[in-house]
Amino acid sequence: AWDKNELSSAASDHIQTGLTLEGRKMITRMAEFGIILDVSHLSDQAFYEAFELSPMPHIATHSNFRAVCDHDRNLTDEMAKMIASRGGVIGLNLYPDFLRGHGCADTDDILRHVDYGLSLVGDRALAFGFDIDGTDGKYPSGIDTGRSIHDQVIELLLSKYPTSTVERIAGENVIDFLKDNLSI
Repeated sequence: AWDKNELSSAASDHIQTGLTLEGRKMITRMAEFGIILDVSHLSDQAFYEAFELSPMPHIATHSNFRAVCDHDRNLTDEMAKMIASRGGVIGLNLYPDFLRGHGCADTDDILRHVDYGLSLVGDRALAFGFDIDGTDGKYPSGIDTGRSIHDQVIELLLSKYPTSTVERIAGENVIDFLKDNLSI
């Protein structure tokens, strides 16, 4: 669940209680089965505990960078580097509060997070993770909800980055991650 539950405190709690005993047991068991963790909603303490308990690559399916926007739901530099070091991916989130904080985010804020992520972890660790169902209908200004959001962000990125980088961020990294980490 995205909010506090019987397994862990969430980033939205602003309370750093970390994983409960049951949460620790669950993550240990998940690691035994090779289950990949999505750390996007964990509190900082729970994030570090999860990394300690599971050697698997981790993903943050819809998270941005705290150094760009100081929000508890965004990743610290250390967290992002930890995810990348294990071959995980970070899905960039379009929710305005996670892009700029309070106020009106725009497409420049998206680019600031992409720039930061590229400089911090490189183009093999970034992906799309827009959280379209979790935005309450809020999007950065410059995003037309009447058009494909995916296509608009690709166009935005192509205006600044090489095609190969955009292709990795727009899907190749996730496909590679899944191929490398799922047994089918």
